[in-house]
Amino acid sequence: MLTAREVYQRLTTVLQEIFDDEELQATPDVTASEIEGWDSLKHVRLVLSVEKAFTSPLPPQRSEI
Repeated sequence: MLTAREVYQRLTTVLQEIFDDEELQATPDVTASEIEGWDSLKHVRLVLSVEKAFTSPLPPQRSEI
């Protein structure tokens, strides 16, 4: 099982790749409205990339903004 630190490291990598911003950091408090360029297409790409990073599909209710 992954530690919280490992989860946030993977999420940070995904965020940085999707939004092309090496300054982005995944934290428990970060929201879509705080990330410049977040739109519906990037949201879909983010969900798919998170599923791939964790090799597990997200339940539909967890993939909503």
